[in-house]
Order: sequence, then structure tokens, then C-alpha cells
Amino acid sequence: MKLKYIVVAALWMFFIASVTYLAMQTINGRWDFITYHYNAERLYAGETLYSGYQTNRYDYIYPPLLAQVIAPLTPIFDLDALSMAWHILSLICLGLTVFLVNKEIDNARRRWVFWLMPIIFIPNYQSMWVGQISMVLLLCFAGAWYAYKHDRPYLTGAILALATWLKVYPIFLIIYFMWRRDWKVTISAFITGMILLGIQVLITDFDTITTYFFEILPGLSNNGQITGLFKNSSILGFTFKMFIETPDIIPLIDNLTLAHISRWLLTVLVVGISIFLLSRPTSAQKSEFDDSRFDLEYGLVILVSLLFASTLWVSGMPPLLLCYMFILKQRLNPRFRSLVWVSFSIVSFYFLYLLAFQVGNQLPWTVLSIGFYGVFGLWMLNIWILRKTIRER
Repeated sequence: MKLKYIVVAALWMFFIASVTYLAMQTINGRWDFITYHYNAERLYAGETLYSGYQTNRYDYIYPPLLAQVIAPLTPIFDLDALSMAWHILSLICLGLTVFLVNKEIDNARRRWVFWLMPIIFIPNYQSMWVGQISMVLLLCFAGAWYAYKHDRPYLTGAILALATWLKVYPIFLIIYFMWRRDWKVTISAFITGMILLGIQVLITDFDTITTYFFEILPGLSNNGQITGLFKNSSILGFTFKMFIETPDIIPLIDNLTLAHISRWLLTVLVVGISIFLLSRPTSAQKSEFDDSRFDLEYGLVILVSLLFASTLWVSGMPPLLLCYMFILKQRLNPRFRSLVWVSFSIVSFYFLYLLAFQVGNQLPWTVLSIGFYGVFGLWMLNIWILRKTIRER
């Protein structure tokens, strides 16, 4: 066995050991999963799932499905057992994601690099540490991508519908397939989504669904989570840091109106440019599947979805790993490849920077936007490489 594979295997063992220790033995370990578990217990006890928007540490801000899946397990297994099961599931999801992507790679050198990337991508450590759902979503995105490339559109739609009911923003990938006029994916996503909706209504009631979509989601969409604004790398986080003063942030100007206006202007710019480059193949063109262009477009939609979301914490960044992989799959000149790795480094080590930042110490908005710079830079690289790919066809 080549030395590089032995090194990668050893690094994976270190990664598994370190994230397991962080999740199970440290003070902030399992932070998000504890929230899932707490609300699943409340749901099982017949209490209301949504207590309001940002009223306490245990606020549940997701669609009901995740809590409903966990709820029947809470009287059988204790928090520690369920936390470990969730942790193992997240590790499996990460490993399967890399496995699926590598099945589409012919170059052996890239395969070992892609096995290395997840364990040097620091957001994966943060996500595993707090027990976020990001690894499950990462596998959903990779699974839907792999299924589509292997001519299984109905499975693609079903997976994306499940992902959407877990955390809403994957709906942009369903919209992407609608834009491509791929009705098999769209119909499958709609039918699966309606089945999952019916299951959720049967378990709780329709009022729970309407509360989420008409109270919780609008609250998040309009203002994000202000208490953690300093670590938000979405478009909302960037523009709000620029124009809203908090105990952590020194803005350019303290003006809420400018914060909202700049947010939507930047959103329109990002979404508009992205839509302009997305393909809409006709029936005749669908037989000529462009593998490279699809990879870049799929990654671009994931990127735009994360930038458009009201919050983008470090723990929510693991899906960016797919975007990096899809770009590095392309034939890039050394300059572009170097820029991709620069963005990867900024996004990756941004978490270490946040650990060094003490909450309560005000810093300029420019300094606190480092994460956004990395993600936005990746979006610009994706746009440029996609445009270059289109022009070469």
C-alpha cells in the first residue's frame, strides 16, 4: 500500500477519535443534538413543538420531521446512547459521501486527495462536535447527485424532498431541476414531499406545520439569529454585520434599513448571475448530458442556497465540501486550482479564528466577515469556471 494512503488512513483515525472526544466529552459537545433530543422528548410527551422564535436556548427551528423521527426513540434510549448513534450516523454519512464522489473520479491522484479533504476541512469538526444535521444533508446532496448521473431521476427527487423536510434550503435544488425542465425529478420530489407532509400531519397536526411556515420560518428569514450574527457567513450575515451594531460588531453604519436593502441587492445579484449561467436543456439536448457542466451547476446551486439562507454557521458549511470537489474534478490551470485551495483554507480555518474571538469584544465588521469572503470567493470561482466551461463547448 502506498505511503499516502497509509497517511490518509491514519488521519481518518485521528479525525474519528478527535470528533468523538469533542462531541461526547466536552462542555459544548452535542449542543445541537441536545436541542433535537429535548424537543423530541417534548413532542413525545404531547407538548407543542414550537414554543416561539428565539425565546430560549432549546428553540426548535426546523420542520417537524427530524423531531418526529427521534421522538419514539427517547423513551427507549437515553441521551448518551442516542447522541452516540447520531454521531456514528454522521461519520457514516461523511464516509459515504466521499465514496460516492470518488466513484465518479477516474484519476487515482484525485481520489486520495478527495479522501484527505474531509479530514482537513475544519467545518466538519465543528459540525460533528455540536451534532448538527449537516452530515445527513451532505449525504443527501451527494446521493441525489450520484443518482441523477446514473439515470435515476425519481430517486433524485425523493432524496431531495427528504432533505427539504429536514432543513428547507435544499428546496433550491428541486427548483434547479424544475428550471432544467426535468419533470421526473420534480414530480418525484413533489409526491415524496406530499407523502412526508401527510406523515408529519398525522403524527402531530396541521397547526404545527402552519406554525413553522408562518411564524418560525419568516422570523428566521427576515432577521436570522442576531445573537450569533458575528459568526454568520451568509449574505444576511455579511450585510447585517455591515449595518447593525451588536456587543460583538462594529458596523460601517448602524442602520437597519440599509442592512435589509443591501441584503436583497446582493441576493438579487448573486441569484441573477447564477440563473443566467444555469442550463435549460430542451428535449433534444437532454440526450447530450454534459457531465462537467452539471457538476458545476449542481455545486453552484448548493452554494447559492447556503449564501441565501438566513444563517450560515461553520457547523452548516460541510455541504461546501461537495462544491470544492466538483470544481477540483474539472481540468483547471494551476492558477485556478491555487485559488480554489485559498478559498478552502479561508473557509476551513475560519472556525479556528472564531474560537480565538472572545464574545463580548467588539471587532470591525470587515474582520468578522472572513468566512463570508471565503464562501463568496468560492461562488465567484464557480461562476468563472462554469462560464469558461460553457464558452469552450
